[in-house]
This record gives sequence, C-alpha cells and structure tokens, in this order.
Amino acid sequence: MSDRFHSARWSTLRPATTLRFLLALFLFAVPAVACSNTDGTTPGGATTGESTQTHPTQSGATPSGATQSRPDTAPPTVSIFDRVGLIGASATAGFGVRVDAVAEDGVSREIHGADLGDVFRAACLRPSLLSRYGTMFFFMDPLGTGRSEVDRVLRFKPTCVIAVDFLFWYGYGAINAEGKPLRNEDERLALLEVGLAQLDRVATTGVPVVVGDFPDMKDAVGKMLSASQMPAAETLTTLNARLAKWASTRTNVRVLHLSTLTPILDRGEPLTIRGRVWSKKGDGALLQRDRLHPTFIGAMAMLAKACELAESCAVPQGTAAPVVVACDESLCFEPTKVRERFLTQVREGRRRDGDAGTTP
Repeated sequence: MSDRFHSARWSTLRPATTLRFLLALFLFAVPAVACSNTDGTTPGGATTGESTQTHPTQSGATPSGATQSRPDTAPPTVSIFDRVGLIGASATAGFGVRVDAVAEDGVSREIHGADLGDVFRAACLRPSLLSRYGTMFFFMDPLGTGRSEVDRVLRFKPTCVIAVDFLFWYGYGAINAEGKPLRNEDERLALLEVGLAQLDRVATTGVPVVVGDFPDMKDAVGKMLSASQMPAAETLTTLNARLAKWASTRTNVRVLHLSTLTPILDRGEPLTIRGRVWSKKGDGALLQRDRLHPTFIGAMAMLAKACELAESCAVPQGTAAPVVVACDESLCFEPTKVRERFLTQVREGRRRDGDAGTTP
C-alpha cells in the first residue's frame, strides 16, 4: 500500500471511530508487550525458547517471567541442576575419553569420545540446561582462558557450577601470573590467587560451586607433563592449603579433594560415592594410560562426587544431610545405565540436546 492510500484512509475516519480503533489496538497490544521483551526474552530473563521449563534464579527463586503452574497442579520442583555450568581444562573437555561398544548391527565397533558434559547428560534424569566450557588448551593460556570461561558461564546464569579441573593450570604449568615463563615455585602460589579471583566472580553469585584441588600427578611426567610443569611436593601441599582456606569462608563452595580421591581409586581401593562402591577391580581403570586424565568410568566417579558435594550446598545449616544414593529421581550414576543412556543419546542424535553453549 502506498503512503497516499494510508493518508486517505485515515482522513476518512471520524474522531469517534478513530478513538475506538486506537483503544482496541492498545488493549490488544499491551498483553503482547508484557509477554516478551524486545530482545526476545521474558521479563525474568529466560529466552523464549526456554519458556516450557522453569529455571531458578541464582537466589533460588522462580524468575518473574517463567511459566506459572495452574492452581490445580503442583509447582515445578526446583533443582540446583536446572542450569549446570561446566568450566575447566582437559578433564572437563574429555581428553582421551573413549566409549567402545558393539554397533547396533551386532558386528562392527563404535568408538565415541565423551566429555564431562556427556557424562552429566547421560546421568541426569530430568530436564536440564548445560553449558560446556572446558578446553584441552587451557594450559597454553590459563590467564586468558580462565577469564573467558568465567565470563561465559556468568552470562549463562547457572544454578550450579562444576569446576573439577579449573584450577589445575593455576598451580601446574610453566607460566606465571604475568603470563611469562615460571621462574620459581613461589610464583605458582601467586598464579593460584589469579585463579581464585576468577572463581570468586562465580562464588559471589551465591550458586553452588564445586572446585577440584591439586592432585599429585607426578606419574604423568614424561607422558603428558614435562618436569617443568610439575609443582614440587611441598608446593602442592601449600596450594591445597590455600584453596581450603579460601573455600572455608564461602558457604556455597565445596572442594572436590582429587588429591586424595585420585590415588585411592588408582590404587584400586574401594571408595563409596553416592552410596555406591567404586573400585578398579569392579569398574575397570579409572585413569588413562597417560596417568593424567580419567577414563569414562573415572569421569563418572569424579562427577558423581562433584554432584554429591553440590547437593550438600542446598542443605540448610544445622540440618542433617539427606542420604544420597547412586540413582534417585534426578541423577543416576550406575555405570551400566549411564553408558547405555550415553550410547542411546549418540545414536539418536540427542547428545547435545539442552546445551546452551560449548567451547569450540
């Protein structure tokens, strides 16, 4: 239609008719504006594509723009695993993790890589959004990579952050806090402060944060680590003491003690996690041959413990922690079931369903 037609059409409307038309237009438009902001988000901040799910805010409250339950139905259950942010290095990125299986034809073999997000997706039994920001190249630039991962996970607005190996290259490696070659062991402690400052940006939001400490990976020297990247034994003790002190002043932070968990599992000693006994004899090797990265089973055990710690953040102080089991209504860390669910998700093309972001 031309501008001339529009002008002529409006000029023929009488004032009363025009007023009634504008009033009807206003009443029709207001509800539409109230349901969606100009950036495609609801007033609570969730994207319109997520409107079928209700996600908690960082304070645990339901966003103002989230879908409300009808009076005759129970309100949706809020879980700290509604929006899970994974940040870290190569263990989070699934370096070297392989799931070997017989294909559906019963003859050929399938080999699939799996990162920590794949393990969580296969273990999670309820709808959940997931961001995967782990990268195997963290060691090349821990200063820039750590900052970038935290930037991205904060934009994701997680309800829980799991950072099992985020700090690893803030203690290991050959780069100091200035981005220059490491000159002495004291510089590792200064580098850790940079990593803790990045984690503090997440911790101050109030969401549960699970961070791994510094295991002794000297067996990986000559394989995946060089001698210059390996902290001295005394330095590892100091790094872990500093992390423990930092975490003790933050009620929403839990430390995953890889420094004790890793050697126990690697020696083959049984360890109970989420009510299930894990062991090398019963489950197979939990560390790869490089002596640095977990296997699929090892990643599962590590994540099971991380989720157990995250859940403890939601327990009010002075209240007894609930008994956790390998499988409940939200999570199932029974290895056979996780493996089957993972393979099914891969074969059906659902491996990345519910992902909100990944590291390229």
